[in-house]
Amino acid sequence: MSASDIYENAPLGKLINYGDRAPKPLARQDRLMNALPARAAGIPAGFLDQTASNRTSRATRILHAADHITPFLERGRPIGANARERALQRPARQNGIPGELVEASLNRYLVPALGSRSIHHVTDTDIANITNKIVAGGHPQAANTAFWYMRAFSTGVANRRNGSSRFPREELENPAPIVKRKRVVNDAELAAIWTGCEPEPGDIGYSFGSIVKLLMLTGQRRTEVAAMRWSELNLEAGTWELSGDRTKNEEPTLIPLSTLAVSVPQSVPKTNDTFVFPARGNGKSHFSGYAKGKKALDGKVNIDGVALENWTLHDLRRTLATNLGRRQVLPHVIEHILNYKAASLTDIGEIYNLYTYVKEKREVLQMWSNHIEWMIKQAAEMDALAA
Repeated sequence: MSASDIYENAPLGKLINYGDRAPKPLARQDRLMNALPARAAGIPAGFLDQTASNRTSRATRILHAADHITPFLERGRPIGANARERALQRPARQNGIPGELVEASLNRYLVPALGSRSIHHVTDTDIANITNKIVAGGHPQAANTAFWYMRAFSTGVANRRNGSSRFPREELENPAPIVKRKRVVNDAELAAIWTGCEPEPGDIGYSFGSIVKLLMLTGQRRTEVAAMRWSELNLEAGTWELSGDRTKNEEPTLIPLSTLAVSVPQSVPKTNDTFVFPARGNGKSHFSGYAKGKKALDGKVNIDGVALENWTLHDLRRTLATNLGRRQVLPHVIEHILNYKAASLTDIGEIYNLYTYVKEKREVLQMWSNHIEWMIKQAAEMDALAA
């Protein structure tokens, strides 16, 4: 029997004569015994072999989920069967899609729930308790999103740290049924939203309403608009150019701006050299206070004194696409406006048809802008008659 076989197979506590013929306990036993307290605390094997000065700082990193969120976003995510988990493969990008949303969700829900417990000890029950509270608060789809993010995070961090995460199991179900929204905002509601977006007297800087107006006029995604850079805009030519690292599908796109759309950034004071809509008190980042902004806007939007309910910012994107379809705009033009993977194109079409439809997009978006201007005028005339 080889020396290595003796070393690995000898019972714990066995004494072996080494070269100097002095009986000594196996080093393997020492390591295992020293590791027992660490295992109970969720600390990986080998942790206690480090110097005392390093142990405290590393214990903090291991036991606190918050310390692992940024590294998790920067290095990419584990591959999962779920489409949303596959979307998390990309590392966090400059505009925070999807890293910013993942980070916000984890910090809001997972970190407070775990406290100082090790991320290795995340259980199904922990996740169920978190998501059930979100569902009970009236946000079932937010619960699903938080569930997907926590599953990706737990798998990617706990398993990577030589730990054995008890979550997720493949058979775990979403906390709420997945519902595809079909809400299309009608003309009267669009006019009311636009009116609510107008700045109040005495407002300084830009308003959240400016972002909502651009969502309505361009049909782009909310973070793409909120993270708009001055360098992306050519207001004289009426264009807004997004690089691939600024879009959800990582495809570059050029959005022709209608006359009304051009007027929105023109009305915004340039208080930041990078962002058109910088974060409040943080010039290095862009606006991200969607929930607070939407709540304030909801308080100003009403039709005949009745508050407008059950609408989201993303509904404006669907509303634009639906209205263009009603006006017989060709599907592939709508898809290019939305910068959405063209379901109407065959594989051959995707490979060989590299035309970007800028001219067609400009005509269509100007038509949509003219319609919105007409609605605003009609609403103002109706209000004047009512007064």
